[in-house]
Amino acid sequence: MPPVKFATILTMIFVAVLIALIAGAILIQGKILDGSLAVRDQIDRLNKKRLTAENLRENLALAKDVKTQIADYDKLLLPPGNELELITDLENIAMKNKVSQRIIGSNLDNCTNGKIEITVSILGGYADVLRYVSDLEKYKYLITVEHIDFSPSGASGDNASSRIQISLYANP
Repeated sequence: MPPVKFATILTMIFVAVLIALIAGAILIQGKILDGSLAVRDQIDRLNKKRLTAENLRENLALAKDVKTQIADYDKLLLPPGNELELITDLENIAMKNKVSQRIIGSNLDNCTNGKIEITVSILGGYADVLRYVSDLEKYKYLITVEHIDFSPSGASGDNASSRIQISLYANP
């Protein structure tokens, strides 16, 4: 066989093999790319499941923590039938702080949604009234001071007249 013809045939075979290799590489690359996308989707799904499981574990731990924290919550609520004790305690707090107290409004007899609202009028020295409010906030049941109005009273200006609105919660 003449060398030119042999070289041409050899070149054609080489080109055909090269084209076949390139086509095979392109096909394999496509399959690898498809496979890697499928693996990436699986990894994303697994990561979402892992994050969901972690969130569930954190939420469960938080729920257990809240459950232990609220176990003593009932102790902070005024028990039913203790309204007289509450009024007596308010009077004792007033006497302790050397202020005059008068209840001018309350819903003790008609408590709605477990929330008791009381408005008291206090007369005494500024420091005594402030100690009275401080003792209210330290009361054994949960009391919220909703509003305080101060106004001077008396000629010396050392006394204060205040109107204090408080709320506390009672067990139904």
